Amino acid sequence: MNDPRDSASPFGVQEPLSWNHAWNSFHNGGEKLNRSIALMKEAGAGWVRVDFLWRDLEPRRGCFEFGSYDRLVEALSQNGLKVLALL
Repeated sequence: MNDPRDSASPFGVQEPLSWNHAWNSFHNGGEKLNRSIALMKEAGAGWVRVDFLWRDLEPRRGCFEFGSYDRLVEALSQNGLKVLALL
């Protein structure tokens, strides 16, 4: 039986896609994200390591924001890339 968490490719990449902040002029957003994903697929990656930064998830004590990571994981998933999430 196939596990939907498996990938056809055992290879992966680490890409700082989640580092899309004001301090780096939102370097990894928009079309740049799409281009990065296309290049990962072209290289044969099946997995992408994504660092979930706590300061992004809880920017203020008790205030959690998941939207940027939700969009990133969705974009990767829609392109057939599996996510290895690290917190």
